Amino acid sequence: MVEGQITYDGTVGVVQAHIWASFLIQHQQALYSETLSADSHKGAMVEAGDVGAKLTYGPFEGVGYYYRGSGLGTTALFFDGVAANGRKRTSEGYYVQAAYHATKKFKLVGSYGVSNLYQAPGENNPTLVRRNQSIIGAGYYQLTDWLNIVGEYAHTSSDAHGPNSESDN
Repeated sequence: MVEGQITYDGTVGVVQAHIWASFLIQHQQALYSETLSADSHKGAMVEAGDVGAKLTYGPFEGVGYYYRGSGLGTTALFFDGVAANGRKRTSEGYYVQAAYHATKKFKLVGSYGVSNLYQAPGENNPTLVRRNQSIIGAGYYQLTDWLNIVGEYAHTSSDAHGPNSESDN
């Protein structure tokens, strides 16, 4: 695997910025499927890249992030990244997060994120996950230097390429 990342930390006026971009490339070998014939190509070159930024202004923080991959998969690295026909699936996703430090010890946070997985060329798989998404709200209180109290609500949903979907609170 080859990976690379570049980051920038700086201040513009009163805004603190942390900006990053990264990539990965990996050749996956010895792919196996009952639909791949003996003379089929049994490897795939996985490529992915991402970009993100965290900006802080006084008690406010904001994060924005985007990724796109080919053969990368979803839910976990390389999971479902290659179809049974040996073709790579494209994936992409993003999240946004906002935080407000109401006091030195109390912080409110909200975030929303999506991860999409597209079918490979020539694939028709209605049970394959198409989209995972979550919306989260949380409050953090720092009781001591080593103890935080956390209250969190999360709504998560998943949709397949067919009619199946699930959600959870």
